[in-house]
Amino acid sequence: RRTALVSQHREFGLTPKASLATTYPIAGHAPRLLVINAHLLNFEWLTLDDYADQLAAIGALLEQHAGPIILAGDMNSRSPARTRLLEKTVHQAGLKAVFDGTDDARTRAVIGGDQPLDHIYYRGLSIITPGRIGAEALTDVSDHNSLSVRFAYP
Repeated sequence: RRTALVSQHREFGLTPKASLATTYPIAGHAPRLLVINAHLLNFEWLTLDDYADQLAAIGALLEQHAGPIILAGDMNSRSPARTRLLEKTVHQAGLKAVFDGTDDARTRAVIGGDQPLDHIYYRGLSIITPGRIGAEALTDVSDHNSLSVRFAYP
């Protein structure tokens, strides 16, 4: 099953952001894996209401799902206030961060506080290959460095 979560709000009045929530069967196990590939709003005027709306929609899916979860993507958590909203959402759903260091090579916000923008969170899984951070931004392949990790269902 796939669900697209398209932001009600648009950056600069033009561009909505979308997250894709997909559930996958796990061979031999009843609970399905929920994977949410998120891209949250980066720019809004004056408040964090639009960002909070996106997180609320994601949070509702996280809390409804009883099985394992992976939430990953460009969370645009470029300020301490945005980071607090994101952390509250994942904490309420019982998710853990793959990357928790502030001194790693994740892509950082240019505006608003040098916060990491990209994240991977999980629940109900075990990490079998630690999280790795690519170097695409150094070679102009992308404006974000890739994140990867390998999970197993216990």
